[in-house]
Amino acid sequence: MKENSRIEASTNTDYQFSYVLQVEGVKEDFIFIPEGASALTSFNASTIVIASKIALPKSKGELELNNTDPRKKNPIVEFNYLENEVDLEEEGAETVQLLEKIAMSMSITRFTSTRPQHNSSSSGELRNYCKQNVGTHYHYHGGCTVGSVVDKDYKVQWIKGLRVIDGASFW
Repeated sequence: MKENSRIEASTNTDYQFSYVLQVEGVKEDFIFIPEGASALTSFNASTIVIASKIALPKSKGELELNNTDPRKKNPIVEFNYLENEVDLEEEGAETVQLLEKIAMSMSITRFTSTRPQHNSSSSGELRNYCKQNVGTHYHYHGGCTVGSVVDKDYKVQWIKGLRVIDGASFW
């Protein structure tokens, strides 16, 4: 089971946006995809959120069924975000540094009243920030992988006439 994790930095603004802003970009190696948005937090203030999706995570999670009847119990899902050192050290740390750079750019600072919540100074701080601020990007995949659950034709093993053809079978 894999999921594209998300790390974000947010800052408050006194600037009143009349609409929700959304901007996306892709880093040249496609490892993470920064995106930005604004959100109204009250009638007098907004928050600017700059987030990044780690596009090709190496960390793997687990999906365990609790019951054969899915109406009775939800499965147990453990994503193990940033458990792989490459995800944490390279993509995670690079992500935070890029988010800070974007947050401190002239394009953003002209709207903000505070600095980003985090300002990295050491590798250990970057690792902790990543672990504390990782979240879901709602792109789950790989819970029904080819070979262990479905065959090469996406037929569910041991169940006649059932196929799974969606992100659950992609790894």
